[in-house]
Amino acid sequence: MNLEEAIQQFKQAKDLFEKDEIDQAREIFEQLSSEINPNQGQEFQKAYVSVQVILGEIYQYQGKLEKAIVAYRNIQQEKQWWSARVQFNLGFCCLKQERVEEAILDFKHIPKEEKEWYSKAQYTLGYIYYFNKDFDQAIVFYGNVLESQEELYIKAQWEILSIYLDQNKLHEVYKKFTQIKFDQEQYLREIHYQVNLFKKIIKMKNRDQYFLMFSKIKKILSLLIIEQDKDNLIAHYTTPSVAYLMLDHKNQQQVSKLRLNPTDFMNDPTEGALIHQLFSLKAQEKPNAQIEQHKSFIGCFTLHHDSLNQFRLYGKENQREASGVSLVMNRSTLFENQSNFNFLNHNVFILEQVLVDLRNLKIQQKEDSENSKEQPKFSDLKLPLYRCIYFDPDSGLIHVAQREEWTFCREKGSCQDNGWEEYKLKIDQVNKSVRELIADIQKLIKEINPAENSDEAELIEEILLPLRYLIKHYAFKEEQECRTIYITQWNDEKIDLDPKLNRIYVDYQSILPAMEKIFLSVGALQHESTLQYLGQTADKTFNVKRSHNPFRT
Repeated sequence: MNLEEAIQQFKQAKDLFEKDEIDQAREIFEQLSSEINPNQGQEFQKAYVSVQVILGEIYQYQGKLEKAIVAYRNIQQEKQWWSARVQFNLGFCCLKQERVEEAILDFKHIPKEEKEWYSKAQYTLGYIYYFNKDFDQAIVFYGNVLESQEELYIKAQWEILSIYLDQNKLHEVYKKFTQIKFDQEQYLREIHYQVNLFKKIIKMKNRDQYFLMFSKIKKILSLLIIEQDKDNLIAHYTTPSVAYLMLDHKNQQQVSKLRLNPTDFMNDPTEGALIHQLFSLKAQEKPNAQIEQHKSFIGCFTLHHDSLNQFRLYGKENQREASGVSLVMNRSTLFENQSNFNFLNHNVFILEQVLVDLRNLKIQQKEDSENSKEQPKFSDLKLPLYRCIYFDPDSGLIHVAQREEWTFCREKGSCQDNGWEEYKLKIDQVNKSVRELIADIQKLIKEINPAENSDEAELIEEILLPLRYLIKHYAFKEEQECRTIYITQWNDEKIDLDPKLNRIYVDYQSILPAMEKIFLSVGALQHESTLQYLGQTADKTFNVKRSHNPFRT
């Protein structure tokens, strides 16, 4: 292939790419990659490198990480303007494949002179070391982010502050927080709740106790997040008619998304109020302004996939007991895999949005009004999934949601060597730790004595806000519920109205990618064939099973 032909094909591929015909563009770039000989001269070498850069980024964009790595490795040693970007993308691909040591070496290879990519690499290294609990090294790498990269620098400073808070180095927390200027807070908008909370705490005379309380809330959330392999499947009970709306991808242009619903219609009248009894707080006659301006939306799930109790309570079609379906889904597909406070803010911070800048892969938006209307207003939510805490006000007993032994026995068809004992040990430790942390918070609140000061009472309510709708009455313990929560303000555009039900809601995500199987209650067997038909998708298949529970409908 001569140079002129290569340039023509390159332009053709670029045009296809700009029209969003990425597969066709990739095929041409792949052909160019195999036919251009970089040893024919400097111009051929430049053309070859350009093809590898774009091809690598297309592979990365499409999730073909191994191919992306090969393309990047082909030009890793090139000292060109794009080399730092290539080096970063290479490290990120390795990180996504859990080749952590390779990723670390790639990120460390980026020189300080490449300010943007160096800072992104240092931030990512901080994240890697933090994830592996090497907090001293995490602080070092977060601290290497250059001040000239202002947004990433402020985020890195906040990460260091958070580590100091976890280590109870409160003097360092105050120092870091007071160094953040007012005009820099825009870079922390995704953690608006925490920033505002810290502003209030800093002004309190007993701020150490408030910071410790916040730190313990953070630890409770990290314990409640569901991450065990044995809990990777979660169930959502609903009516067959709602299931059709969420699963019928064959007869609808767009399937309905899973909805997060307001707490107004929960069957537990103590929803949101039990927290006062748990922490011996006097409920305010009028909720403080911070609580009052928030509205909570909840998605409810259970660790019991085929439960007669759930079928009798939920998903009742025309109010008939045991007439619903249990949609069993892969938890890790639907939910964030680590605890955070993102459910308290409109803007969800995703690490990759900050770190990955695939400049050649920004699809140009269509300018005509019709296509513009088709563009979604905002991206789907992806939030953590937490176990509920069950609390008995009469005895003070506390227990976190978990699977029960019968679910292990039923799953394996045997009560022997089914993994229950190992699971039970882990859950017992979670229970113990949650109880200890709650006792610590109760002690801190007693020391503060908020009954004497309304401002302190309001601040405590605000600190406890993330737990408010994770605490349920022990009478509902059989449900073993887990929840995703979105707490927002009334002016949030994500809040929508269903005019048929006269009920507000927030769309979450389509459940189709996460579907694993469906259980039919005894009163819903007539839907078996239809749901099995909907379960045959182009990408995956999920099975429909009949409930094993006896019940006379």
